[in-house]
Amino acid sequence: MALTSILHRLADERRSDLSRGEIAPRTLSAPTVEDSPSLRRELEKLRQQVLKEQNHLTSILGTWSEFLTSTGDNTDVLRSTAELALQLEQVRDAALEAERHLGAAASTDQVRAALADLSSQISSCNHRHAQVIDALQTRLAAHSVHHAYR
Repeated sequence: MALTSILHRLADERRSDLSRGEIAPRTLSAPTVEDSPSLRRELEKLRQQVLKEQNHLTSILGTWSEFLTSTGDNTDVLRSTAELALQLEQVRDAALEAERHLGAAASTDQVRAALADLSSQISSCNHRHAQVIDALQTRLAAHSVHHAYR
């Protein structure tokens, strides 16, 4: 039950259908605008979303970390969650770097390079979130099989 609760809290509420067991990971979106004022707003919005995701992940771990460390082999779940937390920081740092380039009268190529790095970091973050979901689903499946043969 605890693993299911963690899985449901990590799921994207809009894209998942929890009652059918369809779990979609939460995702971040890369900025899509090109003009500086709109791009600055999107970068700020992205950083706020990253902070929200970090707080959400911290809340989940605060509730369930003792369970995860004391029951069964949850190494994959814990490792993938830690990797997600680190990747969220990488996204935040890349967004700050892109903002710095926008504010420093950097060349268009420097801004594009910073945005490309940000996009790459976001893609990695979304992949890490999917890995956490996969690790939880794998652990749930193993747990179900174990209990079925008792």
